Amino acid sequence: VRPQVGTLSLGGLAGCYADCALVISNDTGPLHLAAAVGTPTVGIFWVGNLINTATPLRGRHRPIISWTVRCPVCGVDCTTDIYPHRPGEDGCPHRDSFVTDVPVAEVLEAAHELLG
Repeated sequence: VRPQVGTLSLGGLAGCYADCALVISNDTGPLHLAAAVGTPTVGIFWVGNLINTATPLRGRHRPIISWTVRCPVCGVDCTTDIYPHRPGEDGCPHRDSFVTDVPVAEVLEAAHELLG
């Protein structure tokens, strides 16, 4: 398998995903494109994004959730970034991943469920 980053059009990527048995990805446009063409997905979501963007369908899709709400670097509560009217600390300048706490075993279990 050769990397296809930057070589496929949006339609080409949709066609590629349509032929996949399963797509595992973090919460990105390609994950949602795979779901849109009917491919089963295991999506890795930060809890704040899950509420707004994950598909509610569970027959073909499994969202895996990271419950991390504090910056892994400085510990600031980053939910105030999406809910600015709530009391709490100001935002955080760090852009470290909020989904690294998702266990690989959980992702694999969801993938096995979907693949039967």
